[in-house]
Amino acid sequence: SLWLTLLCGIVVVRCHGQDVKSALGVGMDFGAGVPVTDINDHPRYPFARAFLRFYPEQHIAMEAGLGLGTLEAEADGQFFSSAIYPIDARLLLQPLRQGKVRPYAFAGVGILYFNPVDKSDMPLTRNARDEYRRATPFVPLGVGAEYLVSDVTSVGFRAAYNYTLTDNLDDIKSGGDDAFWNITMTLFAFLEAPNNDLDGDGLLN
Repeated sequence: SLWLTLLCGIVVVRCHGQDVKSALGVGMDFGAGVPVTDINDHPRYPFARAFLRFYPEQHIAMEAGLGLGTLEAEADGQFFSSAIYPIDARLLLQPLRQGKVRPYAFAGVGILYFNPVDKSDMPLTRNARDEYRRATPFVPLGVGAEYLVSDVTSVGFRAAYNYTLTDNLDDIKSGGDDAFWNITMTLFAFLEAPNNDLDGDGLLN
């Protein structure tokens, strides 16, 4: 599968032993998605995201990612379930690039594909009548931190609040746009080793 292939790529990537002016890497997020909709229920369901990350300079990175997950909720006789496919681009700000723990904040824009169904996997009422498009812009906002395992690999956690521009994730229209949370573990690897001696003193920063 796509996720297994990218994960294997992260595991086998090796340092090429050369400094790079602009660092490029690949990563995976594994965790949960939590709906924030008109149905007052917030269960956690699996979510995964693969991404490319490019550093045009030391404290700024750009990410492009493709995700796959499920949102589902049930309360007061109402139910929805939807597979989601987010495609997004993000800008990351990493104010601290020294040391092994590196926090960051991010914001982005993207397109989310969704398809709310009932317990029989049949489209819900408004969805079946094609009353809305099953794609919407969304804005991911969040924070995270990564721990350097080696010069080229890191692990971390991040949380993202994804604000959508639709009120139809759960097939219920109430006048307020829906959203969802992602809380994930991150695996990341540079494709080439970055320069860890930024001040040229012969010591790793």
